[in-house]
Formats: sequence, structure tokens, C-alpha cells
Amino acid sequence: MPAGHAAAGPEIALKDLADERWVAGYLDTACHRVVVTACRAAGFEPRIVARSNDFRVVLALVAAGQGVALVPGLAVDGVPDGVCLARPAGRRLARRVVGAVRAGGGGHPGVAALLETLREAAGHTLGASA
Repeated sequence: MPAGHAAAGPEIALKDLADERWVAGYLDTACHRVVVTACRAAGFEPRIVARSNDFRVVLALVAAGQGVALVPGLAVDGVPDGVCLARPAGRRLARRVVGAVRAGGGGHPGVAALLETLREAAGHTLGASA
């Protein structure tokens, strides 16, 4: 949410953001579905006013006061200026990240290193929110 938002804190119930303007992913993408599904589970339909699947753009829109957003922890490297980060309270939101490798390519040192880095990042994120 924008820095200085009245609901700013380490954690927030999504229902408390029911009257807010939302920034979400493009229609029919995982980014869009996560926002809509989470908001509906909290009892409201999000009023989406801007769309982007680029989380840097989403955070820039939030910093500019255009709305609030749900952004995965892996997409945030530090706290961007003008943005206050808060974890959604209650049920943990999750998404599946998959690394696809062509047959026989998993043994290549660069591919193996990338997959290990993804595993470590996912494990760190899971451990931090548990």
C-alpha cells in the first residue's frame, strides 16, 4: 500500500482494503487471479483501476497512490520508496513457481545453479512466512 496509508502495519486483513482501488495483473493471468480470488475469499470484489504483470510497475503505481496491490515476496527487493509492505492476515496466499528444463538440460552447470537458486529463494520465503 502507499506509504502513510491509514491501514499501514506489518499485517492487514484484506477485508479492511475492500473500499480501496486495486492494481492487479492483466485479465486471465495468474497475477490477476490471485488478487481476485483472495479478495473474494475476504468477502469483496476488488475495484481494479490499473493492470500490469510487471511487479516493478505495480509497485510504482502503488507508490504513486494509484491503489493497493498483492505482490509476492520474491518480487520485492527491499521496500521501494513510497510503499508500505504488509502481509495479508489469515490464510497464507501461495502460488506455484515451476522451472522447466528440456530433457537432459538439468545437468548443465548453469541450469543446475539457477534451479538451486530458485529452490533457495523459495525456501527462504517459505521459512520467513511460516
